[in-house]
Amino acid sequence: MKTSQSNIQDLILEPADNARLASLCGELDEHLRQIERRLGVQINYRGHEFCVIGEPASAKAGREVLEALFNESADREIDAKRVHLCLQSATEQLHDKPITSDVEASELRMRHGTIKARSVNQSHYLKNLTEFDVNFGIGPAGTGKTYLAVATAVQ
Repeated sequence: MKTSQSNIQDLILEPADNARLASLCGELDEHLRQIERRLGVQINYRGHEFCVIGEPASAKAGREVLEALFNESADREIDAKRVHLCLQSATEQLHDKPITSDVEASELRMRHGTIKARSVNQSHYLKNLTEFDVNFGIGPAGTGKTYLAVATAVQ
């Protein structure tokens, strides 16, 4: 990492709740290392004070990811999957690929709640499911293809 182009983003997470901070950092700082590897930043912390060092856009994205995950930690335990999803949306914004603004295409309103697309690709898939009669979904297991297809059919 070049220090001449590095940017430092300071962040103080309030309230300073040790359980929430432990959930955010993960076991042996596993979640922080995941964020560092994905965004190419360095994260230092002491207590509830965090410092994200890296390229300006990456450091800003790292700060936003930490803030979002800390806010979510109030309601639920943070796991590696949740960190991955938060990083996915951050890297899409980092590479100028924002999630589609067509809210109707990226949400399914069901009787028992709302199902939302978690990524740009899921948004495109939902849009295609509603527009076309026949769709082929090819991709790795566990990405929500069948779940979204069945939810669209039930709707």
